[in-house]
Amino acid sequence: MNQNVLQPPPHIERGERVVLFDGVCNLCTAWTRFLLKYDKTARVRMCSIQSPAGQDILKWAGVPVENVNTMIYVRDDRPLLRSDAFLNVMRDIGFPWSILAVARIVPRFIRDFFYKRIAHNRYFLFGKTEQCFLPTREQKLRFLD
Repeated sequence: MNQNVLQPPPHIERGERVVLFDGVCNLCTAWTRFLLKYDKTARVRMCSIQSPAGQDILKWAGVPVENVNTMIYVRDDRPLLRSDAFLNVMRDIGFPWSILAVARIVPRFIRDFFYKRIAHNRYFLFGKTEQCFLPTREQKLRFLD
């Protein structure tokens, strides 16, 4: 990660929680739809890594902007990656999904080993689309532009 993380993240207000996702990945699109459906309090916002804001946030977090193979979750002005990102999102969207956060007892290197296997093969396993997920007018409020 980059030393820029000492600065507030660009495009994100203090206290906001934002998931960066790959807008052309079918698995990532399904994840986004999951968040829209089950984050009842609309606590978590989303941003495509292909967007200008997504690119700026990736640079801020020190994540290479090409060939991103991880989920990034910005929480408390800090970037969380891989399994830490996933488990913190699940905790933040509330019950019953927050129960999955118990998996944090598994050492990070083990969790991330499995996370990386899926992330690196996500296009092969789940496919890829030619265009980014387009939210409805109501859903747009949940996304950074």
